[in-house]
Amino acid sequence: MKRMIIATVALMFAGLISCNNSKKAPENKTNDLDSGLISTDVVENPITLKDTSLDGKELPRMTFKQKNFDFGVLIEGEKVAHTFKFENTGNADLVITKVSTTCGCTVADYPKDPIPPGGKGKIEVVFNSAGKHGYQHKIIRILANTQPNLTELSIDAQVLGPDEINN
Repeated sequence: MKRMIIATVALMFAGLISCNNSKKAPENKTNDLDSGLISTDVVENPITLKDTSLDGKELPRMTFKQKNFDFGVLIEGEKVAHTFKFENTGNADLVITKVSTTCGCTVADYPKDPIPPGGKGKIEVVFNSAGKHGYQHKIIRILANTQPNLTELSIDAQVLGPDEINN
């Protein structure tokens, strides 16, 4: 019995040693990366991820005319769209790696090609209010080679059911 316990402990110890993963998790991840909201398979330029030692003169910069749009009152089931326009006011090509939304009811389309300094682009957002009711606030997250590398846009709407329109 004693030999069996010793053998079991030895096997467990050997398993722990052999499963040791020497790869450390990168320490320069943002909260959104850690939370799984944004994929880690994107461009992880350490300068754009967290380094604030540069003044950003060599980097691209996304400048939006507006970062929030309110659709106002919608009737449940309506699909509405808005285009957020931006300009690369930096000094390098702007590359948008990924655009994600907080809900499947919101879809965003973005430029896939690099945008040169002085170039303009747009993020087209479509919101489908089917199955939604009440105040809606949706976030659009843009991951790019900028400083900081995450930019957020948002849309708002008040969704009313068909029976609420006549009241």
